[in-house]
Amino acid sequence: MLKKIILLSVIASSFIFSSCSKNSDSNNQADSNSNDESYSIWIPGDENEYQFYFDMFENYKLHKEQSGKKFEYSIEQQPWSDYWTKLPLEINEGRGPDMYLAHDAYMDVLLPISKELDLDESILKELRVKGIYVGENGKDKFVPTLLSSYIMFANKELTGLTDSYPTTWTELEQQAKDDMAKNSGVIGFDYNFNTVCDITYRDGMPLTQDGKVVFHKEQLEKVLGWEKEGISNYLLYGNGSPEEAFNQNSTAFMHGATWMEFWAPEDMKDKMLAFPVPDGENDSDIVYTNAEPTFGINKNVSDEKYAVLNDFIKFMLTDEDTLLQIVKGNSGIPNNQSIEVTYEPFTAGDAVLKTFENRKIAYTVMPRDLEKIYKDNLEKALSGEDLQSIIDNSYIESENVAVDRLSKMEEAFRDSFK
Repeated sequence: MLKKIILLSVIASSFIFSSCSKNSDSNNQADSNSNDESYSIWIPGDENEYQFYFDMFENYKLHKEQSGKKFEYSIEQQPWSDYWTKLPLEINEGRGPDMYLAHDAYMDVLLPISKELDLDESILKELRVKGIYVGENGKDKFVPTLLSSYIMFANKELTGLTDSYPTTWTELEQQAKDDMAKNSGVIGFDYNFNTVCDITYRDGMPLTQDGKVVFHKEQLEKVLGWEKEGISNYLLYGNGSPEEAFNQNSTAFMHGATWMEFWAPEDMKDKMLAFPVPDGENDSDIVYTNAEPTFGINKNVSDEKYAVLNDFIKFMLTDEDTLLQIVKGNSGIPNNQSIEVTYEPFTAGDAVLKTFENRKIAYTVMPRDLEKIYKDNLEKALSGEDLQSIIDNSYIESENVAVDRLSKMEEAFRDSFK
């Protein structure tokens, strides 16, 4: 009798497993009429780098359950190495995820594969920045969830700063020289190519003119001046990676992105004092601003799936707890100005809040091809190449770089440029 029971149990288990497999296959074919439909999500990274995004989907699931509805989803992490090539290939072949993490440097890839959003006017009127990434019907395909700026970090161990910081470039340069004198083998401050773009805006100069890229020698000359005085050494310290030089106690200050604090090792965080980029002599009233956009919606999803995913984007932009998790994870400010954020003093987020207090937010839509040109220009200048030749060659290299969105933004701030 026992043998028969065991045999029947095995047969039953096999039948259940087979049925589940068939049901799973059926669900993967996206039956748009099913209430139990599952949504596939792609996020790049080899580890759980973005816990706030994982929490975001779980928050939305709980939000739906509170109204008696379901939201089943699966997140698949893709390697960074081929994310931006694999994603469009999959979607253009009629496959790929229903929703995916986006980045403003890859909008040339993302816009053709993504659906427009249908956001309520009540949401749109609260957004500081919108109308940048629009589709064929004039609606946004992506909007920023948050905005941030480049800031400065002081190494507490090397500078001795704990509750104050330089507020002018003159003060910063003097402090950097003093710290170099006190600490053998240490430079004053490190930076990367984004510094050139940041000080270009601070000097009141645009990155485009008449719809085309424009380059300026003044900022390269300023950087070369730092190198000549021995305050900086871009090619040696950190190899263009300021956070590495900072973590190795090779630099007293660094100019960098706000995310450096969030992803820093704990021992590095302990010695980071964040503050706004110091004022120059004749600073403009705008600030070089970057952003993190909403997730993208696959252009091929069914109408039923689109309705849910579009609702998800609304949730992403308006649910205070969820949005603040994302905002604080990037040390920025919400694009939704109806939601306020606060930070501890001398943190990256606090530095961003202070930066935006008296400056206009100029969301800098920097194409990745143009980023590369600026990086190459900086390294060529530091290697001793003639500046005018660098500028002349840059115009040739940038002829086919699409800067329409960057140019459109700058036109809105034209009065702030010299």
